[in-house]
Amino acid sequence: MSIYLLILIVSATAFVINMVFIPVLLNLSHRFRWYDTINHRKIHTGDMPHIGGVGIVSSLIIALFLYFFLEPYLVRGAEITPVVRFIPLVSALLLIHITGLIDDFAVIRARYKLLAQFAAACIVVFSGYVVTQIRIPFSEFTLELGLLGYPVTILWIVGICNAMNLTDGMDGLAGGISAIGFAFMGIIGLTLGTWSTAAIGFVLFGSTMGFLVFNSPPAKIFMGDSGALSLGFILATVMLVEIYPRNSGTALVVSLALTALPLAETAASIFRRLKRRSPIYKPDKQHTHHKLLDFGMSTRRILAILYGFCMLHGASVTAYVILEKPIFLLLIGVVWVLTFLFFIVLDRIYNIRFRNESAI
Repeated sequence: MSIYLLILIVSATAFVINMVFIPVLLNLSHRFRWYDTINHRKIHTGDMPHIGGVGIVSSLIIALFLYFFLEPYLVRGAEITPVVRFIPLVSALLLIHITGLIDDFAVIRARYKLLAQFAAACIVVFSGYVVTQIRIPFSEFTLELGLLGYPVTILWIVGICNAMNLTDGMDGLAGGISAIGFAFMGIIGLTLGTWSTAAIGFVLFGSTMGFLVFNSPPAKIFMGDSGALSLGFILATVMLVEIYPRNSGTALVVSLALTALPLAETAASIFRRLKRRSPIYKPDKQHTHHKLLDFGMSTRRILAILYGFCMLHGASVTAYVILEKPIFLLLIGVVWVLTFLFFIVLDRIYNIRFRNESAI
C-alpha cells in the first residue's frame, strides 16, 4: 500500500467518524439542553447545540491513531513517523480542548482560559518545539532569537488559538476556514514529503468537512470554544513541529498564509478597540461577518467572499512551496495586501454609512 492511499483512507475515516458522532452529539445536546447562550453579540436566535468540537477532536485522534498504527505495516518506501514526538502535542491539544469544553458549559473567566492556553503552549515549547530563528526566504538573513524564542513561540500559539476563536461567529465560517487551511496543509505536506503533516492536514480536512455537513447554513450545531481553540492550536503547532526544523523560512511563510484570515481579523479587532479606547479583550459585534451582514449580504455570500480569500492565500503559498520561485513569495505578499485593503476599505465604508444613518 502506498502512503497516498493510507492518507486517503484515514481522511475518509475521519469524515465518516464525524458524520456518525455529530448526530449523537446533537441527540445528547437536545436531550440535556446543552445549548449556546444567546446574547447581543451572537447572530443566532434559537437554541443551538455547541459541542461540535468534541466530534472534530475525537475523529482526529481516532483517525491519526489508525494512521500511526497502520503506517509501519502497510507502507513501503516511506520514512516511518516517530510517534513519540506527537505525545506533547496531543497532551497540549487535550488541555486546550477540555478548557474550551468547560467554557462552553460554564463560561470560564477570560484570565483562566488564557492561563490554560499558556500552559498548553508551554507543554509544546518545553518539549523542544521552539522558534529559535527566523530565516528570510531567498536571502542570507537569519534572525537568531535565542531565549527570546520561548516567549515568541508561546505567544504565537496562544495568539492563533484566540484568532481562530474570533472567527467562529457565523454558520460555516470557522469550520470552512479551517477545512481550507487543512487541505492546503495536506497538499504542502505531500509536496515536502512530510507524511505526518499530510496525514494531519487531510485527516482534519475530512473531520471538518464532516462537521460542516451539520454546520453549513442553516447550522444544526456549533463547534464551540472546544472546537475553535483546538483547530487554532493545531494550525499554530503542526508547521512548528513538522516543517520548521527542516526549513524555518518555509514554515514561517506557510504558517502565516494558512492563518491569514484569523490573523487579519484579530489585527482589525485590536486596532478597532484601541481606537475606541476600549479593552482589546472586550467582545463586540463589528467583526467582518457582522459588518457584511449589516450591509444585507446573505450568509452564503459572505462565506464565499471569506473562503475566497482563504483559497487565495492557500494557493499562493502552495505555488511558492512547489515551485520555489521568488515571484511566488511576492504573490503571497500581494494577497496579504489585498486582504488588509479589504478589511480597511470595509471598515471605512461601514463607519461612513452607519455613522451617517445614526446621525439622521
